[in-house]
Amino acid sequence: MANINLLPWREELRRDRNKAFYVTTIVLGVLGLGIVFLMNMQVDAQLQAQKERNQFIKVEQDALEQKITEIDILKKERAELESRMRVIQDLQGNRSVVVRLFDEISKKTPDGVFLRKVDRIGEKFKIQGVAEANNRISNMMRNLEQSPWFEDAVLESVVSDESRNSSSFDLVVKQENENKKEKKDNF
Repeated sequence: MANINLLPWREELRRDRNKAFYVTTIVLGVLGLGIVFLMNMQVDAQLQAQKERNQFIKVEQDALEQKITEIDILKKERAELESRMRVIQDLQGNRSVVVRLFDEISKKTPDGVFLRKVDRIGEKFKIQGVAEANNRISNMMRNLEQSPWFEDAVLESVVSDESRNSSSFDLVVKQENENKKEKKDNF
């Protein structure tokens, strides 16, 4: 006889398969939610770590900007101090030059010439005086021209005083330019 099974085995098989399907779906769903939850936690942790790094970078950047500002202020102060030092050094260097210039004027003044007033106006010296004779004024001008400290002696005026047998004069002489003097010394 033929083997016929009249039991509802197909329905049972279908129920078992449905049950397995639902269990697998629920397990996979829970597993998927768990994976999504874990990935979300990892992303949040990475975001938090990145925010902390960004905050650290911002704090360090602010500190560096403050240091840069301080450095700029210090550079300005240094430049001001250097310019002051240069001015002081120039004044120190020029202090003896003025003494030498007046000493040179006194050395180049011949006998019979008396100086009343010597004014320095920038690089020029205005000399006022009295001479016993006009040729003594000429000698003084030649002496000043030959000096390494002066150039361009110009007689502005000569006024004769017959009662005293003398002449009053105004003379302007220019201090020799330092650059020109250095070039002469080099040759």
